[in-house]
Amino acid sequence: MINIIFNLLELDIEKAVEIAKKSNIQILQNQENIKQYRSDYIKARSQIFPQFNINGIYTYTANPAVIRFGAPTKYIGYQNPQNPNEFIIYPDPNSIVYSEIPFRPYNSYNIQFTLRQSIFSWFREFNAMQLAKEQIEVQNQNIELLQYRLSSQIKSFYLDILFFKETFKVYEETIKDLELVYNATKKRFESGLASNLELLQAQVNYENAKFNYENAKKTYNDLLSNLKILLNLPEEEEVVIIDSLEGVKIDTNFIINENKLKLRKDLLLLENQMKILQKLAQIQSTLNKPNIFAQVQYLASRPAPNLEDKWGGTWTFSIIFSWNVFDGFSTNADIQKINNQIDQLKLIYDFQVQTSKIQLQNALNSISIAKNNLENTKRNANLAQELLKTAKIQFENGLISNLQLYDIQRSYISAQISYKQALRDYYKAIIDLDLVLNAGKVQ
Repeated sequence: MINIIFNLLELDIEKAVEIAKKSNIQILQNQENIKQYRSDYIKARSQIFPQFNINGIYTYTANPAVIRFGAPTKYIGYQNPQNPNEFIIYPDPNSIVYSEIPFRPYNSYNIQFTLRQSIFSWFREFNAMQLAKEQIEVQNQNIELLQYRLSSQIKSFYLDILFFKETFKVYEETIKDLELVYNATKKRFESGLASNLELLQAQVNYENAKFNYENAKKTYNDLLSNLKILLNLPEEEEVVIIDSLEGVKIDTNFIINENKLKLRKDLLLLENQMKILQKLAQIQSTLNKPNIFAQVQYLASRPAPNLEDKWGGTWTFSIIFSWNVFDGFSTNADIQKINNQIDQLKLIYDFQVQTSKIQLQNALNSISIAKNNLENTKRNANLAQELLKTAKIQFENGLISNLQLYDIQRSYISAQISYKQALRDYYKAIIDLDLVLNAGKVQ
């Protein structure tokens, strides 16, 4: 059967980091947050411009109110008995004619145009716009920090994958040797040249090597699956690791400078977060100060204000003075809350500055220990390799037993794995130092 793999991704450490920076879920989430902050910036900027509103109302009245009045058409007069010279005239009640004028029409239309502009509000609108802009910059800084720390995490995780990849390869090579030893011992046993104990020992060694191989390979495959999750790769994506521990690209040239610690991405982010809170407190404080607005308004209606069946309207211009003199200390409480958050960030900042020097010293110590261990294990691995070559020749010539060969093979496996582990730990120590110097190591 021929298996054709269409989704095959050849991966080295640099490509893994590149993919993680673009596809990791945390990075994508923070990029979406930037879109929200950009919307806040547009909203804050809009407060600087005049606000123009149009309102329209249609009203239907089922029982409209009316104004009712009457006028007499005939007057009645008579002579005053007490004063014969006076003649009294009054309207004849029976001659009054009544008329009605609608006070509220059946159908009415109103349109209102309002233009409102802030004249002076202690620069609240400009500060809000600047705040939104700085929040976008802080979010970009946060993404850069996440990407840097993610790069270190991916590199460290990738080194574990390479370690287990090469571990099961060491066991794979050993299995072949132990299988040859087992088969040779079996033939010698059948010929009466080897004891039953030697045969059982050769078989146990062979089975143990297979068991160790399967465990190392399973760990490698599990780590590879987890790497795909970190890189946000499709489940069906087939990943092939193409580099090795000795060939992996890790920059070992670094410059140690304690002054550089204050320029770490995490410390710069904290500084800008404090600036944002200070700007927010400044904006909040303007809520208790006087504000002045200008407003132009035009109201058109039909019927006209004099109830004529036509459009009529009025213009108004207003200067509005607004002052929230007392709000129960609500604004002051909000400002105090923001100041408390600033104080908390200051404590975090000071703590990070103090621990950065400790982290730096620990990272340097780890590199020194890892480097010495690497040199020793590399020397032992080379000696064990030469010893194994000699032992194989002697075993083939019958000069040593399979038990002696197995002891040498076991030492060889241990030396090779120790060397691979020391190489991985050395690279990880370098990655940790780089993280301490540039982004801050998470406790």
